[in-house]
Amino acid sequence: MILFRFLFRQVGRSVPVPRLLLLLLCGLAGVVAAAQLPAVFSPSQEAPLIEGGENLTPQEVSDRLAAFTKDDIAAMTQKALRRLKESPLDAQALQTLAVLLALQGEPDKTEKLHLLLARYSLRNTAAQIVAVNILSAKGNYEEALVRLDAVIRSDPAQQEPFFGSIMKLAEIPTALPAIARTLAAEPPWRKALMTYVATHDPSGLLTYKLLKSLRDSGAVIQGAELRNILAAWVKGGDYERAYFVWLDLLSDEELKSLKLVYDGQFSREARNQFFDWNFNSAPNVRIGIVRRPGSAVELSLLLDFAGFKGNFSQVSQTLRLSPGVYDVSFDQMAQAFKTPGGLAWRVKCLGTSVMLGQSSTILQAVPWGRSEFSITVPEDGCETQILRLESASTAKLDTAVTGQVYFDDMRIERRETVTPQ
Repeated sequence: MILFRFLFRQVGRSVPVPRLLLLLLCGLAGVVAAAQLPAVFSPSQEAPLIEGGENLTPQEVSDRLAAFTKDDIAAMTQKALRRLKESPLDAQALQTLAVLLALQGEPDKTEKLHLLLARYSLRNTAAQIVAVNILSAKGNYEEALVRLDAVIRSDPAQQEPFFGSIMKLAEIPTALPAIARTLAAEPPWRKALMTYVATHDPSGLLTYKLLKSLRDSGAVIQGAELRNILAAWVKGGDYERAYFVWLDLLSDEELKSLKLVYDGQFSREARNQFFDWNFNSAPNVRIGIVRRPGSAVELSLLLDFAGFKGNFSQVSQTLRLSPGVYDVSFDQMAQAFKTPGGLAWRVKCLGTSVMLGQSSTILQAVPWGRSEFSITVPEDGCETQILRLESASTAKLDTAVTGQVYFDDMRIERRETVTPQ
């Protein structure tokens, strides 16, 4: 009863409720929400946001509130109502009244007051979380996500617990479009969320659904964003999943022109998404797509070396070739090109680094010409390969490179096998 008398006096005053009491009120609000609603957003997220919250468990909150009698609650309710009559936007009185109505078994009124409190207390994180929970349970995902966006923006350091809750929400089919529309507005936490989902979604299905929903909403999936997701799977060796998602997110135009080498004509900007062209920067070399020398319309890959030193491996593309024999061919031209060790295109098995084949070595200036070599992908242990331009020699004295080298019309074609009659 000591706690009751203290609360009774504070409701009628204009001074702030002490932090411990505020914790009790917020804690009960969370308990009520959890009891009545599917807890997509766990009320336990409120505790770290209130000083001293780690010292009380939900059971301790319930035990302390169990001391209130019906008369106690009725008296405190009247005090809170009088205070609201004097100041209708008094957030403290609204929160007190919401908790007291919950104790009296008035869920509808409790929800309305929680939503009203969240509306007029935009900086009250605990109130916003309770409102998000209520709105989510009612299927009002748009409004719930607007409030959640504000909460995450207000304290980016606390964003990860909310990301887990968004993943739970995304499992609800009717909520997925609302999440996609929220992300389409490109909130500052979008990239971090997508990376979090990719690393906490063992099956990859939820990540795929979220990306597909984003695309279907008309949103642009940022290159770096998709690369981070693919990188999480590639790092774990799940090339098949990464390739499937990358492939499914290509445009209709890209799918129509898709061959065993993506964009062998170098007609599109490199996006560094593993299965397209990957250009990694390095000192003293410029890598880019430019007009093909001698052509007004065709494009080509240019590597412009200005005293580069080191083992070069900055241009690559991950492949998914089935077992068989393939012919790899491309156009090349080099100007003022000098390197003791040379450059060569190589195809290796990813994971084992088994060499499948390599081109002839470029050592000096050469006019436009066609170069080709063949590879054989084995039946086992080489489901994913990498095509990469590398230093042909790794000897320290052979790694200096100067001059320009161009490549174009890169092709990989499966060789037809003739069945003996």
